[in-house]
Amino acid sequence: MAIEPVRMGQRGDKVAALHRGLLYLIRYHGSVTDGMREANEKFLAYDRIPNRFGSATAAIVGMYQAQLVSRVKAKTKNNPDPVPNKFGGIPMTRDSGNGAVDELTAEALNWLVKEARAQRRNS
Repeated sequence: MAIEPVRMGQRGDKVAALHRGLLYLIRYHGSVTDGMREANEKFLAYDRIPNRFGSATAAIVGMYQAQLVSRVKAKTKNNPDPVPNKFGGIPMTRDSGNGAVDELTAEALNWLVKEARAQRRNS
């Protein structure tokens, strides 16, 4: 099941799909150290176990939002990162992503999961 837009406080299948996607990214995306993987997985469990979109979920979403926007901004001729330019429009706060899963963020998270799966198959 793909990640779909969801709001803070929601529960149900869409939130469960978001948690599965985030858990996959935490475990397999190359952008996280082993220590951070363990810490983020434990942090996400605060929301994942009761299956709700709470502050832990929003914080982890915000981390990936910031990473994607940063990757778009860092793209150059010498760094042709395949991240789509439209992900530079992900909603941000001053220091991080805003943690909301709107249409663009859902699309971006699904893209990241696909990227992580491809990297995992190729390693």
